[in-house]
Amino acid sequence: RWRVTDDLMIRASQSRNFRAPTLTQLFAPTNTVVSNAGVDPCDADRINSGPNPAVRRANCEAEWAANPAYGNLATFQDPAENFSVTTVTTGGNANLENEISDTTTFGFVYEPGFLPGLTLSVDRLEIDLTDGLVAFTTEDFMAACYDNVDQPVEMCSAFTRLAAPDGTNPAGTVVEGRTTTVNAGRITFEGEVISAQYLVPLEDVFTSFDPGQLTLGLEATHTSSLTTSVVGATEERTDNTADTPDWSGRFDAIWTRGPVRLTYQLSYLDDVVAEANATIESTPNPYLERNITHSISGAYEINADLTLRAGITNLTDEEPSYPSLSYGDILGRRYFVGANFRF
Repeated sequence: RWRVTDDLMIRASQSRNFRAPTLTQLFAPTNTVVSNAGVDPCDADRINSGPNPAVRRANCEAEWAANPAYGNLATFQDPAENFSVTTVTTGGNANLENEISDTTTFGFVYEPGFLPGLTLSVDRLEIDLTDGLVAFTTEDFMAACYDNVDQPVEMCSAFTRLAAPDGTNPAGTVVEGRTTTVNAGRITFEGEVISAQYLVPLEDVFTSFDPGQLTLGLEATHTSSLTTSVVGATEERTDNTADTPDWSGRFDAIWTRGPVRLTYQLSYLDDVVAEANATIESTPNPYLERNITHSISGAYEINADLTLRAGITNLTDEEPSYPSLSYGDILGRRYFVGANFRF
């Protein structure tokens, strides 16, 4: 840390970190369930998508050529994508290794003397992680198998296709799968974290009475790049998706006066694509609009031991961005009341 002036401080850090797998990730009991297999990369409507469509198509074509009973790849549709026909084995993975990351951060904290009460901080984060511990489903194993030039045995052996029709499902249906934690290769992240807080000088405007205290706060995260490379596969960009929007943030306004505290909160999620590599050809609704929700709450301190509180979450009853059920608030407008009592 370097205090350049009374107003400005510069800070930076460099670290090497590790995370060991948990006992659950290593030794969770084995369990078998019948479920769907998830998205099949070799489906006719999926084969030309993914991080490297040419590699995916070539690998699917090679497997279909080696297994003529699978039928015509150009019209193949795996029923296991939508129906529970796959026997999925879940459990731990005793072969897991530590994940390792090199992390660099640098930024500044600015408290301008000409605007007392304002604190602004901006930090850049750069993370290079290897052997990342990631929960893999059958869908993930299939993607890692078919999207990799050198198809890794540990990925391709985690699922099994039906060699011949069984009277219910066609040949090529994924009938066995796996769900477990794996060391999924390399993840790189680059982005910024922005934080600002301003104590509004209400007393300079309202001089004839006590106006209380108003604090404005902003927290925002910008993901400029997030790439994942699974065991040597082509790097896949997953920033600007529903899982990792380019911009997300929260704004707070908190007013306090005596025993009263009122809070307003705005949560923001940016426009994104529904999933990595989503296009109109591969996904019926590839784009999700930005999502903004508002919430209000209040608290009243009866005495040092008892505080009453109430509020409305998602004040405008904003739904998740169509057609997602998770990009936003699925529960809708709701109310709460409560009390905090110390004894």
